[in-house]
Amino acid sequence: MVKPASSIPWSIVAKTHLAQLGITLSREMVDPFYNSARFKLVMAGERAGKSFTGGTYAAAKYMYGAMNEPGVPQLIWLVGKDYEACKPEFDNMVEQLVRLDLVIPKDIFVRDGGRDKCSFSTRDGSLYVETVTGSDPQKIARLAPNGILACEVAQFTEELFLRCVGRLAEKKGWMWASGSWEGSIGYVPTIWRRWQAENDDSGRSWAIPSWSNKLLYPDGEHDREIERMRNMFPPGRFSERFGGVPVAPAGAVYAEDLTPDRITHEASYDPALPVQAWSDPGYSGAYAVLAVQLKDNFVDIIDEVYLRERTNEQTLDECATRPWWPNVSYGV
Repeated sequence: MVKPASSIPWSIVAKTHLAQLGITLSREMVDPFYNSARFKLVMAGERAGKSFTGGTYAAAKYMYGAMNEPGVPQLIWLVGKDYEACKPEFDNMVEQLVRLDLVIPKDIFVRDGGRDKCSFSTRDGSLYVETVTGSDPQKIARLAPNGILACEVAQFTEELFLRCVGRLAEKKGWMWASGSWEGSIGYVPTIWRRWQAENDDSGRSWAIPSWSNKLLYPDGEHDREIERMRNMFPPGRFSERFGGVPVAPAGAVYAEDLTPDRITHEASYDPALPVQAWSDPGYSGAYAVLAVQLKDNFVDIIDEVYLRERTNEQTLDECATRPWWPNVSYGV
């Protein structure tokens, strides 16, 4: 392996990649794309271009590694709650590397239309990319990728998010995590708020509004379609779905931001105590159940069941598989 005498800066490699493909980032995407943070959490409004930008970022990061460590093979994971969540970023990344003649069709494998594992490699073998399902977080523990695209990250559990971060430790890898908000309470919104300020995680977070996509909304925030959505949606929901900013529900115990001094990660199931099941019913918008125990004036959230497109009965069936279920004494 021959290393360059000096490292080629990320900004130069990234700008070169965009120029070669004729890509222009929206003004709002420029800072997250070029920022030096190792872990990036980019939450976007609907149709803000998150999948395209994520695929572009991963392709550019491959180029950066190839230029600064030629001959060193790279592994990039695209992780989603399921395989399908990764398909848009996968397609965008493949398309760009094919245009640069770095990938040829015979090395691209798309299984069951993206509903199963997809993968590709560069023609010289310097890069292997695969989609990874997070349906069983414990399986994300076999290899050490150079980088991870976390797709539709708002659907991630705390366990899945942390396992992704953990897999990057060996190679000091990068992560670009993006998605649209599914709600403003939980681990990912907490991390997003923490990374808005200086932190020791090497993390940064951004909110990219829908109206940053000038192709769809040429008049920006004051585009007629955006104004129509603003009038139709409740303010908090509009902020999440179109502004990319999480807003705690008005009925929450803490409607303001949940800061780290209010949160611990020490909660664990105590079989000697009763369990309360706090539910937020839904269907396509997700059905959530929190398993809670009250300990010494603290509310311990010991588990979460988060399912999409499931009925009440199916959600209860899932809850019944958890070790705390026999101890449930109250539900709301």
